[in-house]
Amino acid sequence: MILCLNSLSLASERLLVAVTTSTDNSGLLHYLQPQIQADLGFTPEFIVTGSGQALKLGMNRDVDLVWVHDPEAEADFMTAGHGLSHHTVMYNRFFLVGPKADPAQAKTTGGILEAMKRIAASQSIFVSRGDDSGTHRREKSLWRKLDPNHPVLHQAALNWYLEAGSGMGATLNTAIAMNAYTLVDEATWLKSGNQDRLKIIVEQDVLLRNPYGIIVVAGTGRMEATQKAKRFRDWLVSNQGQKTIFAYRIHDKQGFFAP
Repeated sequence: MILCLNSLSLASERLLVAVTTSTDNSGLLHYLQPQIQADLGFTPEFIVTGSGQALKLGMNRDVDLVWVHDPEAEADFMTAGHGLSHHTVMYNRFFLVGPKADPAQAKTTGGILEAMKRIAASQSIFVSRGDDSGTHRREKSLWRKLDPNHPVLHQAALNWYLEAGSGMGATLNTAIAMNAYTLVDEATWLKSGNQDRLKIIVEQDVLLRNPYGIIVVAGTGRMEATQKAKRFRDWLVSNQGQKTIFAYRIHDKQGFFAP
């Protein structure tokens, strides 16, 4: 079951999982639910949001488990004592996608940083999620590696840099409508079926590796739900859970890979 934030209701017997929008946009959650129910006898209730908001829900003890893709923030979450355990479940990649004509000439062998440098230099339109999600945070980290004082990081008025303030699917649709560049996770890109509208500009770069972690939240006071969270965690990292995740195909292509 997938909930919206407005319908969040806390009952001790329910397992509430805050999960990043890219995991949902990929179709993976819908795919997993029948097997989870068959193997565990219950189905988690997923609250779909950006990684930043998901971690805030965990900090506030509003959910029992978070499933996100922001390794630095996940480490901070654990260091601050908000989590009982952390495991990396899977990974895919981020892609830089953009117009077929590639007006910034960003498709080079120089990797993601050179590509983003060319986009900025040419002032070609770039659509950011702008929602404090894992994707948005990764994008900002790339600008920071390019230039610690880059105007994008200070939200300067840039007529070529637009913040959608929305989830991955909606942001990708905005980029398509504007014939713009954007950063997108691999699974959402494959699921979108919009390869005829934009093209992949950069995909092979270690800086684009996109791991997804799960954290059982500490101190919720919901003991039954915490036990369910641990069982769900154990299932996700078990041979059965991993086999189920990696069998998921998007247009005949594997969506996620073993960490």
